[in-house]
Amino acid sequence: MHTTIPAAIECHKLVKRFADKIAVNELDLTVPTGSIFGLLGPNGSGKTSTIRTTLGIYVPDGGSVSLLGAADPLAVRHRVGYLRRSADSTHGCGLENSWRFSHPFADWTPKRRNGAPTIGSNASDCPPMPSR
Repeated sequence: MHTTIPAAIECHKLVKRFADKIAVNELDLTVPTGSIFGLLGPNGSGKTSTIRTTLGIYVPDGGSVSLLGAADPLAVRHRVGYLRRSADSTHGCGLENSWRFSHPFADWTPKRRNGAPTIGSNASDCPPMPSR
């Protein structure tokens, strides 16, 4: 008996638009389970939009996505780690919110010094985290 392991990521004709800008245009992609994979390209080529759409952060405007065999990426979010390009507070979200997004079921409280968190976070500047 042969058991088929689903691909880690499968995209079929994936489309993601922002207003009149097409960020991802009918992408067909299969990333086998257990592989090491990267997206390379210039700024604005759709790398981040592809990743965020496959993780369920963005809703696709066309095509389909399968993450770890699930058609709904949010159903398997607890099995996937995602760390934004910058884990510091440079882009407004801070380390704590980056950690909480990439590990949604982890119980973590930031260390405090003199009653204040030792890491910066400004949740109001962050995009909303998807929920189930």
